[in-house]
Amino acid sequence: MRFFLRFLLLASLSPICFLPSAQAAGPTYAALVDQLNPQKNTKLQLKETWNKYKGQEVSWSGTVVEVKEGRHNSAKIYVADKSRKLYKNYNITIAVKGTEKAAKLKRGQLVRFKGALYSFDHRDDGRITIINLKNGEVL
Repeated sequence: MRFFLRFLLLASLSPICFLPSAQAAGPTYAALVDQLNPQKNTKLQLKETWNKYKGQEVSWSGTVVEVKEGRHNSAKIYVADKSRKLYKNYNITIAVKGTEKAAKLKRGQLVRFKGALYSFDHRDDGRITIINLKNGEVL
């Protein structure tokens, strides 16, 4: 009887064990910017922190500031996450393939997007951090 009960328990748990795990969502914009603060971290610490996240896919939202056409049927979307300081009204850029969705975006529109963390840059003596995403997509 114990064997049978153990078998039932394992059988009921086995689908859970073999389901593919959900991909991590990555850090929020604010959390990542806080970790990349050059006034609290050395250059080596910043590099190590970035290397931990570079290439991860994130899904964030923000306000459209500008959309520029890129090369080879691509676009670059400039977005503001107002939870942190802005540089020329933006603090996130998203490189997207294709211009169809990007061309429909309006200034001031709230947009949800995803992309892979590609690079970051500090402006205004490190008080502003710009995060650049590649392989982006407007959701």
